[in-house]
Amino acid sequence: MANVSLRMAQLFDATQYLARIGIYDVVPGRELPDLALLQRLLDAHLWSVPFENIDIMRRKPLSLNEDDLYSKIVIHNRGGFCYELNGLFAMLLRALGYKVDTLSGRVRRGDGSYGTPDEHLTTVVHLDQPYLAEVGFAKSFPRVMSLDGTPYVHPKGTYRVRRDGEEYFVEAERKGEWVPEFRFDPTPRQLHEFNEICAYIEGIPSFNSKYFCIVGKPEETIELKEHELIRRSGTEVSRTAVHSMEEFWGYMHELCEPFRRIAESLEAEG
Repeated sequence: MANVSLRMAQLFDATQYLARIGIYDVVPGRELPDLALLQRLLDAHLWSVPFENIDIMRRKPLSLNEDDLYSKIVIHNRGGFCYELNGLFAMLLRALGYKVDTLSGRVRRGDGSYGTPDEHLTTVVHLDQPYLAEVGFAKSFPRVMSLDGTPYVHPKGTYRVRRDGEEYFVEAERKGEWVPEFRFDPTPRQLHEFNEICAYIEGIPSFNSKYFCIVGKPEETIELKEHELIRRSGTEVSRTAVHSMEEFWGYMHELCEPFRRIAESLEAEG
């Protein structure tokens, strides 16, 4: 593992990663790793790096190797899902001087039950207190959030992180009630520990049956799915039918810059 870490330290370029998410005025090693910068990084990442399953749909196995993640997301302008997005984001934060833990989570199902252990990877950053900084959840949380139960109001919704026993619950307010989205264990984990579950997740229908690509601006979330385009802005939701894969890829080129970059990257691969 020491050789891998050394090699990654030589390959990883925080300045190039920052440019990938549209930040050009932050110099690694010179910026104070504070809450304001963390929120700026979260906003930029959510808008620049989509949550998408295109490699899974193309039956290309995912890799959690740091080199492969950096190549896919930073060099080739792709997105990914939780292990890839939060895993690589944690690397960027550490390069900028933050203390970061990657943690295991379980996603709440429609029936109120929770999925298998390790099915989600999330990140907590330690400043004056610990903060959740989540860039790899389809229903994006647009705020860095403390873990003390403080509600955070945003045009997209109201959210909080609440402790219950040894776990934390990330919740959204809906019609006056707090509804959990996922729960996580605060025990620090290493990215390679998720290799087995990552391979398992690739094989379940919610990830490998239909294409999707999701990106979140501060004021809007765009969800392009194989048969539907959904745009969410505050409480307003618009839905447009997608009638073919040709139309899907047309939207990938036309909807927004992050989607277009993915489409062009895939075309360059051939």
